[in-house]
Amino acid sequence: MPKGGLMRYLIQFFAMLGDLMIIGASAIMIYHEPFNAVFWFIILYSFKVWREQGGFMAWNPEFIRRFMQNARRLGF
Repeated sequence: MPKGGLMRYLIQFFAMLGDLMIIGASAIMIYHEPFNAVFWFIILYSFKVWREQGGFMAWNPEFIRRFMQNARRLGF
């Protein structure tokens, strides 16, 4: 593995993990307080921001390949 090759896989992993964390945290918040307006505001706002930033882009094989190629070019 080239120098720094592991870094691009870690970055990809944490991008995917971040998606799961947003969904998991939202599910936990809904489960524990389904009628709390503050929680719903936080959930809806976080999903709005997440979607504007690409949503499940980190899970799309085309974007994964692009990211890996760009990271390799940059030396990661």
